[in-house]
Amino acid sequence: MTGKTLSRLNFIDVARSYAIVLALFSHAMIAFGGFTALGDDALKIKLFTRTATPLFVFMFGMMLELVYARKARENGLPSVVRRLVLRSAQCYLGYQLTVIAGVIGGHTTLSQATHAMFFMDSAVFGNILRLYSVAMLLAIPIIWIRCRTGPLSLVMMLFTIWLGDTILDQYSGVSLGRLDALAGILLGTGSTLDGPSVWHGMTFVFAGMLVAASLHNWKQAGLKQFNYTLLAMAAVCMAIVAWLAADVSLSGVIRRFANYQYRSHNHIGYYAVGLIACAATLFVLSRIIPLHSKMPGWTRVPLSFSRSSLLSYSLGNIILSLLPASMASQNVSGAIFASLLFLAVLLLLVSSRQLEAGYRWASLVRFEPGAGRILLRMPGGG
Repeated sequence: MTGKTLSRLNFIDVARSYAIVLALFSHAMIAFGGFTALGDDALKIKLFTRTATPLFVFMFGMMLELVYARKARENGLPSVVRRLVLRSAQCYLGYQLTVIAGVIGGHTTLSQATHAMFFMDSAVFGNILRLYSVAMLLAIPIIWIRCRTGPLSLVMMLFTIWLGDTILDQYSGVSLGRLDALAGILLGTGSTLDGPSVWHGMTFVFAGMLVAASLHNWKQAGLKQFNYTLLAMAAVCMAIVAWLAADVSLSGVIRRFANYQYRSHNHIGYYAVGLIACAATLFVLSRIIPLHSKMPGWTRVPLSFSRSSLLSYSLGNIILSLLPASMASQNVSGAIFASLLFLAVLLLLVSSRQLEAGYRWASLVRFEPGAGRILLRMPGGG
């Protein structure tokens, strides 16, 4: 066992790649008409693909804790501010290019695209990049608070989101005029439904940071505290699901999670079920993925999505947005085959050593000033 072997948690990289695969497969199925062709049977697949966004954003929260909060504690907050601002700009650029690609592909009008650029409308794909671009900036004061008050502050921030939801809910369905779309995207309120909003989506970020906080001593203590934290999070969310199921039944909760109803309304059920899925996914992966040894060489290609997550997600959505709407098939098997082929081609493209080396160079950041500067890349490429 070497220090290098122990320097990263393999199951986190696998979880990141898995989340991106789910998200892009879902988008590909939309682009190729797979979900439309499946009709009501699409919910069986969407029950799994709907967990992509919660897991993707949750892993972002874990990265904030494991990389940025740690660096801020060691070197001060200024050591990470520049990087967070840069990543915010990169996420916004990826979002902009996806919007432009949607115009070229005929999925959105020029007017809609212009509004989408300023968060006054939604893109066909890539809206999570919009959330990321704002969340990266919000991370600066969040990390400042986290470093000064400890993990308990994350629990308080989670509580604040849903306490604030009781206030925001009073304006749900109420037109806010020109600010309606912006309010929906940022706060999840008004008459324009769009989820997850930035406000509510921070639920996954804070939960991810809280779980990641239990991993700081994993090299010496193992994953015992991590498992307890996952269990506690899942237990709270299961209690929420049980409360909701008492009104609409468990199958009703699951259906509303899968069919976009909970997500579009920023309903607490979306976040509860999503966090249960995150806990289950991470627990299973942490049990089956080697903890103290390197991943086999053949995993380099499958894990390229994790190493270059921003590139993978942005490029995948741009390609899908460029495809003309007429390519959508009414044939289920054809749409599924096209979606899987798209993922395979994208994986090979992103895993090319030339593109990967360029992306890795672009992802380097100087955290510490002076002669002792350290070049540190975010785990998984951020």
